[in-house]
Amino acid sequence: MLGLLCAAIVLVGAQAKEDSGSFSQNLQNWQFISRFCFKGGHGGSYTSLQRKFTFKVDYETESCKTDLNLALYYDSPEQWASVYKSDLSCEERVEKARGKIALTIGPGHPLGTCTYNEELRRCSCKGARFIEGLRARWWYVALASCNPEHRINIPSVNFTLTFTNGDAFSDKHFSADEIGITETNLFVTMVMMLMFVTTCLYANLLAKRRLYHGTFKLFQASILFYLCRCLIMAAYHCTYGLRGYSSRSMVHIGQVFEMISTCIFLGLLMAFSSGYTIVTASVTVCAFGALVTFTGMFTLFTFSVLIWEWTVFDPASVLYTYQSPPGYLLTAIYFPAWIYFVSNCAYTGMKFQRKRAFYLALGNFYSLWLLAVPVLILIANRRLEDWVRMKTVTIAQQLVWILSYTFFLYIFRPSHGNKEFPFHLRATRVGGSDFEQEKPGQDNNYAVENGETNEGGALGDNEGEGRTDNDGQSLQMNVVEHFYNSADIFTVKE
Repeated sequence: MLGLLCAAIVLVGAQAKEDSGSFSQNLQNWQFISRFCFKGGHGGSYTSLQRKFTFKVDYETESCKTDLNLALYYDSPEQWASVYKSDLSCEERVEKARGKIALTIGPGHPLGTCTYNEELRRCSCKGARFIEGLRARWWYVALASCNPEHRINIPSVNFTLTFTNGDAFSDKHFSADEIGITETNLFVTMVMMLMFVTTCLYANLLAKRRLYHGTFKLFQASILFYLCRCLIMAAYHCTYGLRGYSSRSMVHIGQVFEMISTCIFLGLLMAFSSGYTIVTASVTVCAFGALVTFTGMFTLFTFSVLIWEWTVFDPASVLYTYQSPPGYLLTAIYFPAWIYFVSNCAYTGMKFQRKRAFYLALGNFYSLWLLAVPVLILIANRRLEDWVRMKTVTIAQQLVWILSYTFFLYIFRPSHGNKEFPFHLRATRVGGSDFEQEKPGQDNNYAVENGETNEGGALGDNEGEGRTDNDGQSLQMNVVEHFYNSADIFTVKE
């Protein structure tokens, strides 16, 4: 399936990445155009490692004897940090460059680098440089034309920059901060496929007992959206690994699906923490208002961060989303979510004693889940090198999602041995009662009674059925629904 999806996108075609572009009538004296993180390595033969920078620049001019240069900088305080958004002049910035490539024909410049087409009045320059380094480094490329008279005579510039980190599919075209993400994403995609199939099997079992609640449907929706995200990103990485460029819109669509999945799952956890479909058919007006407000604000904020990343993101100074102010705010919003979730789980668990074990497991695990990614991001931004932050956080996020879905499937499995299975009444009864305090002997449709117990039994055995009178109106019967829980069958009145 992944192979077919990747092949389809390769056949359709894609747009070039950010290392290709053009300037028309707005060429500045010095401007950033691309960045890439090359791997480090020992040994004298750097050519064999294929850490290579290839360029092709084509510009309109009266002749190739112009002041146009490619300036290369690496990630040190004396290099890129000292020239970007600084008060230095164009000449001073070019002087600080670690490498300077003159895109011109003249004394001291090899004639084979640039050629001039008199008919088209265009100068074409191409070449390559091999990057040396014992450790991984970020390299930044800027286009400089410090002579204003020459710059006026260059109405348009087209450029294509190609970076390679090796010969293998998994690293050739990928920056050092992206290596490892492709393999992880393919693994997560296959796991998510299995999980989605598992949710469908669960849904079938729950539907037979009329325990297929809307909350479980939301969980399925979250799984589906995240699976779509994984498929799209797998196709993107396949295309990019094979061709060196791919459509950035695929990344944007994948981010949207991931955000939708996150918002659905977070709202689902908040609903469970309030007891919805677990101990009550409905929540209070205040609880419902708090749930909608918090989930809505989280959704609005996360999508605002996405829009900011797509429109304002400055790749010359921000290496990944969580290294920016909106990224820090997006990280911070998980902490009030954690407080809201833990307090609700504690309150509901104490109020309904028979559900204490379930809420203890739910609260403990997902409180760690809510804190895992923010804490990891803070540690990564403070302790890790800048070239390993993005891949560390990205890989960890996907593994955390796998664990969260796996635990959910474990505690909600419709199995005889599941002592913490939360659903006990039919889904058709949801929506008909208030959130009331559980009392001994109370006929509470959403609390297990101290009724009779039987030995044996099985999931789905002899379930009470409704009947219809001659007028076609449903007449509810007093039935006893048996459910295997804690090695017994508890009776639940409907």
